[in-house]
Amino acid sequence: MLDGPPLLLPNGRTFDPSIALEVLDRHGLPDGYPFVLDDDGTADGCRYLNRYLLEAWQQRGLTLDTMRKTHIRFLTRFLRFIRVRHAQVEAAAQEQDLNIWLADHGEPTLDLTDVTRDDLFEYRKHRQNFGIKGSTLNNELSALSGFYRYALDRGWITTDPVPRWGTKKRNTLITRSREQRVEKFLTLPQAKHFLEVGLRGDGADQHRPAYPERDYGYGLLLLTTGMRREEAGHLLDCEVQPLEEMPPSGVDSFRRTGKYQVIRDVYITTEFVNGLHLYRTAERPTIIAAAQPSLREKRRAGQLLVVDRIGHRKGQPTIVIRGTTIPAVEFSIENRRRAVRIADDGTIEPLALFLSRRGLPPHIDYWDHLFTDARQRVHDHGSALRPPAHVHVTPHTMRHTFAVHCLSELMRSAQGRALDPYALVKNPVETVRQLLGHASIETTQKYIYAAEIWQEEAPSALRRVAEAVTSGLAKPEDLQSPSGGVTS
Repeated sequence: MLDGPPLLLPNGRTFDPSIALEVLDRHGLPDGYPFVLDDDGTADGCRYLNRYLLEAWQQRGLTLDTMRKTHIRFLTRFLRFIRVRHAQVEAAAQEQDLNIWLADHGEPTLDLTDVTRDDLFEYRKHRQNFGIKGSTLNNELSALSGFYRYALDRGWITTDPVPRWGTKKRNTLITRSREQRVEKFLTLPQAKHFLEVGLRGDGADQHRPAYPERDYGYGLLLLTTGMRREEAGHLLDCEVQPLEEMPPSGVDSFRRTGKYQVIRDVYITTEFVNGLHLYRTAERPTIIAAAQPSLREKRRAGQLLVVDRIGHRKGQPTIVIRGTTIPAVEFSIENRRRAVRIADDGTIEPLALFLSRRGLPPHIDYWDHLFTDARQRVHDHGSALRPPAHVHVTPHTMRHTFAVHCLSELMRSAQGRALDPYALVKNPVETVRQLLGHASIETTQKYIYAAEIWQEEAPSALRRVAEAVTSGLAKPEDLQSPSGGVTS
């Protein structure tokens, strides 16, 4: 797109995209780096916002993923709010309707450095009126606070608009009260029923899913690993061993970078790989074959990331791109979305495990819609195993369910070891924290109330949870052909 014709902007302006290449290269900015423009195509009112993002990137203060998912969203939402608020004040002073005033004057080109303390308080009230509260609102206000602390240090502003109090300069925009949440989870029979009836559509007379094995495999992945929705949706096929290559222990692992850039080991069980077998050997190849026209079109448009090959180093998958080897743990979500390799016969093979009909991973919102449909199927089925009314099953519910039952299994296996001196210094909650990728142990401790790991017992506990929700599937040994291979 950067080598195309000039882009047309409002008011007769044009923008030559090729100029952007020089700027990006000069500052060493990666693909997907965010840059904010005003509605008229200029950056006059976003100068300090963009400088903050640039310096945060240059100083490694923010990762690209965090910048795109949180800071851009928080800062631009606040910037839009203060511009509209100031327009309302001006329109009221001139006794004009806001829309008429905006039509005559346009939106004020205020930057984040033009903010007052009242603006911040009004913004907090505005967000609270939308039902945003607790840690969600605090995270947003903390991002704003970080910008103004940095702006003050850099001399962009002379007074910090964020209200602070005490010797520690506590940010009083942020509430200190915390809502005590009871984590909602499913029993293992309920979870198994939801996977089979809800996601796979077993017994559904109509409205069956288009790709039942894919949807079932996605839910099973969430339930047996505790991965987050987006992490699971962008899992690479090479990160899951083929069934015949699973180790004798029945548990394999790979490293994954998650929320807040926390790197953790994700454990994959034989039971999960067995449950995924039909999707990998039947549905997925069918999807790839049907998606070839769409994938070829995307390749011609330069929208795909073509890799040289897949490899392994120290037991972990790697991706080789133009001769450079990149560990899969360092492969970004953006790259996972569009990475493909070209087979010997010319077939374009996506690296992602879970694919849409167009051959690339579904949009992240798709998984929410998937669970909405699954909840309806479970409700229509009418079984006694359907989840209770107060449990609104979402992808994150599967993560909670994994945490509760994994912790429960590990605590059960620890019973009778109270006299073991070594056991006294080992923390089961800490092990679950590592499995989930929580940045703080406090986040994990909430599962203790619902559960009422020892590291060496983790594989067996993981397998017991996986066995409970995959019982009834063909066993791995049943899938072996006489020659020792896996039948499809």
